[in-house]
Amino acid sequence: MSVTPSARVACLLVLATGIATAPLASGRSRAALAALLVGLALVTRPRFGWLARRLGAALLALGALLVPLAIADPDRALLVALRAVGAAFAASCLASTLSLGELGPALRGLGVPRSLSGAVHALLWQLEHVASEGRRLVLARRLRGATRFGPEVLAQLLVRTSARAERVDLAMRLRGADGAPAGPRLGASGVLSALAALTVVTALHWLPS
Repeated sequence: MSVTPSARVACLLVLATGIATAPLASGRSRAALAALLVGLALVTRPRFGWLARRLGAALLALGALLVPLAIADPDRALLVALRAVGAAFAASCLASTLSLGELGPALRGLGVPRSLSGAVHALLWQLEHVASEGRRLVLARRLRGATRFGPEVLAQLLVRTSARAERVDLAMRLRGADGAPAGPRLGASGVLSALAALTVVTALHWLPS
């Protein structure tokens, strides 16, 4: 029974929100959170390198924000850190199952307005192609004997990316496209998955302190 991208986005939102607001004051609730995150990792099976890069950036930002709170109230800082790390880990695991091109249609499938889902779809679709465009630029310069790459490479990348975006947008409009393509809705499996995620985070909230 496959789970649609819309259902995975719904589960991501439910789990991340539920974990970020969970009390986590007792050892039992923290053990339950750890079990939930391990189970989620086993189900989604994210690539270790991909997960480490995204969590590493989130942990660096979190550490910088929590330093003042840790000095003033270490216990409070620990709770905030547990919630933030747990929510980031859950969101990253589920995000690893989605490609950039699936997010816009998934939001459409959840009933997000067409203008917003279309903007997200266009942005992420373009980001997906920036890396390949950059690699082609660097390769072309290396073949011409260049060994150093300065700001002119970034400027050329921005120009090419902008031109590509305009061409793609024009082609889509000429074909009658308006915003992100509509993705599949939740479906029966999606509803069950979202209810399961809601049940898990509700239990996490109701565990005795």
